[in-house]
Amino acid sequence: MRQRFLLTLWVVVFSCWMPSAVRADLPPDPAEWRKLWLEATPEERINLAEEIGEHGARQYARSQGWEPIFDGQGRTVPQGPDMVYRDPQTGKVIVLEAKGGTSPLGQGYGHPQGTRSWAVAAAERILHNPNASPAEKAAAEAIIDAAQNSKLEVRVVRTEHVLGSPKHPVVEKVFQNLVDDLADVHQAQKLADDVARRYRPLSGNPSGSWKQTVQEHADDVVREVFREAPRARVNAARALEEAVEKSLSSGGSHLRGSARYPTTPGRSSLPTAVRPKSTPGTFRSGSRAAVSRGRRAVQRA
Repeated sequence: MRQRFLLTLWVVVFSCWMPSAVRADLPPDPAEWRKLWLEATPEERINLAEEIGEHGARQYARSQGWEPIFDGQGRTVPQGPDMVYRDPQTGKVIVLEAKGGTSPLGQGYGHPQGTRSWAVAAAERILHNPNASPAEKAAAEAIIDAAQNSKLEVRVVRTEHVLGSPKHPVVEKVFQNLVDDLADVHQAQKLADDVARRYRPLSGNPSGSWKQTVQEHADDVVREVFREAPRARVNAARALEEAVEKSLSSGGSHLRGSARYPTTPGRSSLPTAVRPKSTPGTFRSGSRAAVSRGRRAVQRA
């Protein structure tokens, strides 16, 4: 009986010790964090609080069994969500906003921090940023796809501390009622659809990187213009010559055969006398009408 009591007591003590043991990525001795906090400047304490919050959020994600898409380590740009995970059981994408100490939630990208709409807007900033790493962009794409399919969740994980010694992470509610939560789902889906219309994954690209569809279409238009421009100039010159040929019957005899002069590539085959830049008064009435009809033909071409 005594042995069973001691065994039960040992299990209880061990279970109480386990949350502290899970913090493997923290310094093993909490006194080290306390020492850093006490010696830090106010600016340094802000950074320490952020680190404590990130450690707590990772600890919480591990306890849920989520798979990391981007766990915040190796961040290259300050924008974007703190961490992005995937739940292998449900397929949902979970964005974690890590908070350390008592730092409040604010506004970001026109939306309350910690909402799905905020996460989608933050993800779009990552897609715009050329300095974002492949892991950060992959996380941003996952957020957009999940929001489109109503499979995006955002959780604010706060890890308070006592003079640098962290407590257990706690999930904070952003919405106090189901109506506001569902409204955020709908708004995030609409925002994600708008982002998807501006971006799309490049086919055959294993990294899944995104490119602006508008820019791609603009490049196609420019290439088409340059490809068709020489042909358009040739067609316009031919149309002018054909119009003059047809009008010879009503023009002066000195115009006959003028459109049949040898042609040099890139130059008009018309003699100087019938070119638009000729001096007024050198044409008969018939030749003026011929050139006028030729101009109209070019405009129609």
